[in-house]
Amino acid sequence: MRKRLRMIEAQFRKHLLEDDPLVQAVLRGHLLVEQAVDEYLEGLCLHPEYLRAARLSFAEKVLIVRSLSTQSEFFLWDFVNGLNGLRNEMAHSLEGVKLHSKLGLVRSLVWDALKRLGDKKAIDWIKAENSADELLVAVGAMMCASIFGGWTDGEIKKLPRRRRTTVKREGK
Repeated sequence: MRKRLRMIEAQFRKHLLEDDPLVQAVLRGHLLVEQAVDEYLEGLCLHPEYLRAARLSFAEKVLIVRSLSTQSEFFLWDFVNGLNGLRNEMAHSLEGVKLHSKLGLVRSLVWDALKRLGDKKAIDWIKAENSADELLVAVGAMMCASIFGGWTDGEIKKLPRRRRTTVKREGK
């Protein structure tokens, strides 16, 4: 019994008392992206309270946003899904068996996105910081959240006129 208690205490110290910058970046980055996705969806709804009542998962929300967006082939969709997979691995597995492969995918997706955007300053800055995993996750999450935030107004303008007027009136 004491051996089991010592093992539990060791796990507690390892997993709950350590401050891991990568875990913080993934959890907070995921939350930032999810808030942007929520704002996007709610901006397109006449009655967003019903959307909130549906209690959709992050993955379901992302699929809905993708289905509604004129940017359905946007190159950061893979990052959003990769970040979700990484967050789920961290949230549901103490040892994170698949953590390294999921993290590797997210890293490569952020680098690809930065190269596609041609953001040389960001690339140079990240390289100077030795490409820290938490920095790459944070940069990817910020890119997604800012892009989703910028889409909302543009997407509303592309809706049929009657729907656009209703959305505008409710949002005042």
